[in-house]
Amino acid sequence: VGNVYRVVLNANGGAFEGDAGTKEITVTFGTPYGDLAAPTRSGKGFVGWFTDPEGGTEVLADTVVVAAGDHILYARWVDLIVIGNDVFSFVPVVTTYMKGVSVPANIIQNEAYAGPEGFTFEYRMQNDPNAAFDAPVGAGTYDLVVKRPGDNVYAPFEYRYEGVVII
Repeated sequence: VGNVYRVVLNANGGAFEGDAGTKEITVTFGTPYGDLAAPTRSGKGFVGWFTDPEGGTEVLADTVVVAAGDHILYARWVDLIVIGNDVFSFVPVVTTYMKGVSVPANIIQNEAYAGPEGFTFEYRMQNDPNAAFDAPVGAGTYDLVVKRPGDNVYAPFEYRYEGVVII
């Protein structure tokens, strides 16, 4: 059995649960590191663990421990990409009310934002802004609330496009 060592995971400006800036794990020389917790940092995406704060070698869960002693791994961060409100545009849809007929918005995604996926779309009536609909069906003016959760590449996105459907 190999020697067991202490490894400090330094969040490098980020934090683990409970706002801790570091977390300790134990590893065995000659075996893989195993699961490495991922910290979070506002406005940043977690890239991975490295042997040095700048540069160094990336360490993954399946990386074999070759450091013969206690050591530190440093979190690496990148700035999150902010999605602009111009990610979508709309050609307003104006139509006459027909009972039970839904009228979706004419959504155009900006080609500059072809990468991010996972957007959700929720219609809101302007005269009742808290009532959410999958699609406009009744007479009124509808806004469209578009959301996307943040991840390690993109910042969270939420924007309300006004007057996209008028019935």
